[in-house]
Amino acid sequence: GRLLVSYIVNVTAQAYLLSTDGRPLGAVPVGEIGAVRELSGRWSQPNAYLRFESYIVPPRIVRVAAATNDAKTWWQSSVPFRTADYQVQQRWFRIFC
Repeated sequence: GRLLVSYIVNVTAQAYLLSTDGRPLGAVPVGEIGAVRELSGRWSQPNAYLRFESYIVPPRIVRVAAATNDAKTWWQSSVPFRTADYQVQQRWFRIFC
């Protein structure tokens, strides 16, 4: 009885749970600045899944408990990459023409 959706806000992906009539039920914490892809789930199951990745985070699949908005990493790519050595920031600049 819930929908898992992804929006892009200021070029950053965010995930939310909505009721079937479109009422927001809460944000799904995905963490870093990145992309949410491949949302999946079944009406008969208590969990939904999404794929998250960014410039410095290798792909991972996140399991979302629809009843609580709780998000936990279900699978993580085993790429030998030290994400702690890098940082992604979103910056805004005023352009004068």
